[in-house]
Amino acid sequence: MKTPLVLTAVILIAGSLVGWRQTVVVRDVQNELMEVEARASELGFALEEGADGVVVSYKASDRDRRDKEEEARAFAVRLIAFSKEMKEHEKSGSQNTPEVEKRVFEMVGGLLELDVDQLRFLVDELRTTSELDDSTRREMSTFVVMMLAQDHPETALSLLTESSDMVNLGPIAIVRWAAQDPFAAMEWMRKESKDHPEWVTEETQQAVLASVAQKNPSLAFEWAAELKLENDYWLSRSDLTDASRSEVLAALRKQSDSEVRNGALAGMAGKLAEAGYDRARRWLDTAELSESELKSWSNGLNYRQTGKDTGNWLEWMEEQSVRGEAAEQKAAELMKHWTDSDYRAAGEWLAAAEPGATQKASVLGYVAAVAPYDPVAAAQWLETLPQGEDRSALAQRVFREWSNQDEAAARAFAEKEGLEEKP
Repeated sequence: MKTPLVLTAVILIAGSLVGWRQTVVVRDVQNELMEVEARASELGFALEEGADGVVVSYKASDRDRRDKEEEARAFAVRLIAFSKEMKEHEKSGSQNTPEVEKRVFEMVGGLLELDVDQLRFLVDELRTTSELDDSTRREMSTFVVMMLAQDHPETALSLLTESSDMVNLGPIAIVRWAAQDPFAAMEWMRKESKDHPEWVTEETQQAVLASVAQKNPSLAFEWAAELKLENDYWLSRSDLTDASRSEVLAALRKQSDSEVRNGALAGMAGKLAEAGYDRARRWLDTAELSESELKSWSNGLNYRQTGKDTGNWLEWMEEQSVRGEAAEQKAAELMKHWTDSDYRAAGEWLAAAEPGATQKASVLGYVAAVAPYDPVAAAQWLETLPQGEDRSALAQRVFREWSNQDEAAARAFAEKEGLEEKP
């Protein structure tokens, strides 16, 4: 499916608006942004990583120094004509040639040269023009407001409050503003939350806290308490440095609400696990987590984040003597998902694992995962478990699965385990 050229430019700018990966409104654009970056490079444009994200580095030819308003008006005329041309180009089903794509980026470069007042003027021109249909007018107005939100989010919000015909860019501008001036953004949310509940949602507030936490964890916790959010997953979204993570831990230890502490630690665990076991271990070795903190941290691990490092994390849990029913359930859960994904690697790890509480729990997860397709192996691993409720429940499961494949073998297994034969 071919992406419309104007939309491609919008995606390019959208990708530069938000410094953190989990955006509020613009989601899953990273792959497409990479393609646009590569294409821009081919066409002679540089996309550079700066403190405020990805910016387009473009040098236009010398322009006449006219009055700013006239300059913006002239650009508006060109942009409107270009938009009409691109609309017809898309309708015709024509292929995106290098020349056409280059013109798109040239237009983006021209937009980047306009100052905040000129961009405001341009939005007004686009909104009032009769030369564009409603869809194109809305698309291009949205595009320019997104440009404003990059460096002037407060102005972008002001424009958005004046119009209801643009897509919901409010959350993006708020999060961007919080990255630049968290106190101003927070004050705006306090004042405007009633008038703009569609923007100041819990999702937006979580995103703001995640942004603030990267530079000022203590302030983020202070505001989290003020906002009284139902969830504290903002910590799992914040790309903390090791130093900031240590600050967060220190702030958490001052929290009197154990539920807040436990949830925050779990969120941090999942986020750090995504960065890889080795990096996570380096920080953990300096963190000196308490017994209760270790349990909360372990509870935040899940296979989607631990992946190929799951065996390392299971060994870490055993090494740190993370015990208790929740820890055993977590180890079994990790092993089950690992086995579902890569039963060979999981089985090899399990065969070499040192005996212990974590290994025992891992056997529970492994047996549960392999029983449907290899009840023989499941039964063999089941025999390594001590008698008890866990073994009995799993034995019944193995028996049911085995009965679907080999009734005689299943009955022999049931007799050996002392089960009632009720598939």
